[in-house]
Amino acid sequence: MSRVLVLALLLGGLVDATHWDHCADRVERDPAPVSAGGEDEAEISASLMESRRQHRISASLMEWRRQRSRGRPCGVGEHTDGRWLYKTAGELTAHAPCCDLSKEEQRDTAVCGPHPMPLEVHFPPSADILPENYHFWDYQFTSGRSDFLVHARGNGCSCDDWVDHYSWEPARCSLATWNASKFCDALGGRTILFVGDSTMMQTGVAVINSVHWGMWNGSGCQEQISAGLSDTLIGRGLGGANRGGVWTAWVNHFAAISRNFSRTSDSLRAARPPNRRRERTSHERPREGAAPDIVVLSAGAHVSLLADFESILDQVVHQHRTLFPEVKLVWQTSPGAGCAFLPLEAAPDETFWALQTKRYNWPRFAAFDAAARTRFAHPAESENRYLLDVSPLALRADAHPSSGGNWGPMGPDCLHSCLPGPLDSLVPRTLLHLMLHHAL
Repeated sequence: MSRVLVLALLLGGLVDATHWDHCADRVERDPAPVSAGGEDEAEISASLMESRRQHRISASLMEWRRQRSRGRPCGVGEHTDGRWLYKTAGELTAHAPCCDLSKEEQRDTAVCGPHPMPLEVHFPPSADILPENYHFWDYQFTSGRSDFLVHARGNGCSCDDWVDHYSWEPARCSLATWNASKFCDALGGRTILFVGDSTMMQTGVAVINSVHWGMWNGSGCQEQISAGLSDTLIGRGLGGANRGGVWTAWVNHFAAISRNFSRTSDSLRAARPPNRRRERTSHERPREGAAPDIVVLSAGAHVSLLADFESILDQVVHQHRTLFPEVKLVWQTSPGAGCAFLPLEAAPDETFWALQTKRYNWPRFAAFDAAARTRFAHPAESENRYLLDVSPLALRADAHPSSGGNWGPMGPDCLHSCLPGPLDSLVPRTLLHLMLHHAL
């Protein structure tokens, strides 16, 4: 029997599931093993024998299906069905360290640089978006650099001594394995702009630093990735903060950035180690005056009502169609919220939210994501709209700055993500998967 099962697992798609009936017959015909007590298995009751037979077939068939499907790339949204699997220290993937703006004494300046950062991109201030005292390294905008990692936002570095031991594994398909070189190959000469609230700024930083860290001594494409702050995307106060410019202004402003891209001083470049001293090739430079090729948007933490959130989605879709139809527009779902000591086994429910602070709108995130899926999921790709579904992050209630009971001066932070953590474990992989398998 065991030889039949092994052969079926190895053949994978060559063995049809109907052949398991034949395997079931073999179970009955195979010589029965002798139990430890000396009783022949044939003497066991017929019902128990049948139960064991069905269990063996079911377990083997499940394993066969799992092995057969694991090599198949996940379809749209398929990757969200899975679980966070525990990994030992030796199985963990190395992630970029967190570079904090405030903990200067803990920052590795060889990796994170000084603060303030040396100015690499001469970014022209704009009165309609940014204050007059704006600098490149300030909170409202960030972009990948050739010399250092980008500073984190949103309390990301406050998870002291916390190590993420989990990795997301889809149940019935395969999600792309993170590879910075493959990401840059898929991106080519294109540019990416992330726009959203502080959680989206964290996402942008996670992707930028994942690319840079993965190609630390190579020619990474992190300088083609930027992030701008916009709490509601449309410049309206909807129950929370309303910082930053509207998303369309950030897209228009990106053209001004591209005209002033790559203005690093000779002295800064000459001071770098030889293996980090490189010039951008022509295909890596953004087209002068051009909008970003890919724009990733997200909102929700500063929106109180579902109706207001839906109005954001509808306005964004309309503006994309009329102003930037050539831009590939991606909507990222909520990165999750709420604190717990361990990853959740199922999506947050009323019982979970009853234990959380009532101060915020976090229980509405699931409804927000459902509304976004109706506008950005397949077949919206035909209109250059895509969905970056990161809903597995909702299960990581253990990966927020206050998940371990650490309450800061502003109260508990169960919204932002610990860095490094599941944010830079899942989001870059999912974005790469969209590029490789869904024509992003």
